[in-house]
Amino acid sequence: MYKIFGFESNEYFGRVAKVESSVPSRGRYAYLVGSSNAFNKGSFRMRREAGRWRIRVELPEGVWYYGFSIDGKYAPDSENPEKTTYRRLSYKFKRETSVAKISAGDDVYHEPALAYLYSFADRTHVLPRTVKGKAISTYLITDERIEMRKKASDELFDYFEAALPRTEELSYGFEIETGEGTIEYGNFTAEPRELQVPR
Repeated sequence: MYKIFGFESNEYFGRVAKVESSVPSRGRYAYLVGSSNAFNKGSFRMRREAGRWRIRVELPEGVWYYGFSIDGKYAPDSENPEKTTYRRLSYKFKRETSVAKISAGDDVYHEPALAYLYSFADRTHVLPRTVKGKAISTYLITDERIEMRKKASDELFDYFEAALPRTEELSYGFEIETGEGTIEYGNFTAEPRELQVPR
């Protein structure tokens, strides 16, 4: 099973959840494996405590796929009824996994953290996130009103983006038009961080 024990600020993701995963104790050793660590059996070793294997990790909000490796044998979480077949076609990976949905419950979210505000080349990119299907249209409000494009969606969220000429500092907010009315969100002033490309 998994439980969320609150959220904390994070310079890259804005905030992350403190998530504890556990499974009834059996075997000699156990690991948490999943999409957060590429199903690596050696990275998230669990500790035995009060008759269970336990581990606490920090995860960005979103949908995560996981299971447990106990004495080297994989199994999804028997205490979580939500399961799916997880596939990665790039390396022919297919496995039944449990599903963890991590969200603080905000209709709209943005922080001037690297995932939501950054500069790359000659552009500054600004991204808010809304509950999936909530926004009919989304606007970035600076000294002008700029319609944002939907950049991505997952099971929980829609992500919108506007790309502006590169700036060293930006004052901005958002207008999100929904079926229930307009949400005015934020009054931010921030310096976009430089997005570094791995070499």
